[in-house]
Amino acid sequence: GWDSSPADIPEGHPFRAIVKVFDESPEDSDIYIKAYHLSDALALDLILHYGVSRNIFAILDYVDHGVIAAYEERKALYAQGQLRYEPYPTDSISKIKAFLKKHESRNSCTLFQRIEIRVADMPHSGCTPKSSMHENMILTDNHIVVGSYNLSAYARCKNWESIRVVQPVEKDKEEFVKHWDNLGKKREITNVYGKHLELCQPPPAKKPKYEV
Repeated sequence: GWDSSPADIPEGHPFRAIVKVFDESPEDSDIYIKAYHLSDALALDLILHYGVSRNIFAILDYVDHGVIAAYEERKALYAQGQLRYEPYPTDSISKIKAFLKKHESRNSCTLFQRIEIRVADMPHSGCTPKSSMHENMILTDNHIVVGSYNLSAYARCKNWESIRVVQPVEKDKEEFVKHWDNLGKKREITNVYGKHLELCQPPPAKKPKYEV
């Protein structure tokens, strides 16, 4: 199918616009990402590619450890022949782990050298037992991308999604950096999900160049 290669993605697809936004960002500039999902292999590959020449900082929605454990349990049952179909990882952490393992021979752990990821600290309050950082944003010096499209395979291959690409304003950077700083190092992905990402060493500490 058309999912087998980036070149097969249809014209006018949101992912093509996102690639263009990355490509038009200046070298050695900061790219800020807020992602409800980061579970699309092509999106991870895109970040790895541009992380060589850009400084990329991402805030992901929190994934409950129980969700990850449930996927691992289904995967074990499949390996034992107790499930007919191989389970597919849909949460960000399980997918990142699978991506790192699949491409281990290609030094996939450089993902954490090319992008620093922190995890949103979502309070369990309000009228429902769970809350999410249901926000999708990519911010560069030249563009800001917002909309329903998230960096998941379902968004790219199945769902009806939309994005808007406009010029950013100074407040966009200020709000991201404030959120980033409030999370702090304790919310770095390998601190929150260390046992699930033990394949890789902890990422080196970085800080966005932008100062509030």
